[in-house]
Amino acid sequence: MNLYRKLLRVWVAVSSVIGFVLGWGFIARATETETVTYVGDTTVNMPELAPMPTVEGLTGESLTINDVQTFTVTSSQQSFSPPMRTGGS
Repeated sequence: MNLYRKLLRVWVAVSSVIGFVLGWGFIARATETETVTYVGDTTVNMPELAPMPTVEGLTGESLTINDVQTFTVTSSQQSFSPPMRTGGS
């Protein structure tokens, strides 16, 4: 039984590594060459996405101190809790 468990663990480990490498290879080779979506027999061209804003663009004049939300931290009172008791063995 011990030999069976060791062989099973080795088989699972080897097949997991092979599956990971094959999956990585498939994803690495997948490239999206064109942004065309097919709906039935109709071809729909997808619009270009807007560029992501940069950090420098967010720190410009558009951000004022009134846009910042403030918060306060309040500490809670410590309540009494009895020590945990274990039954032991």
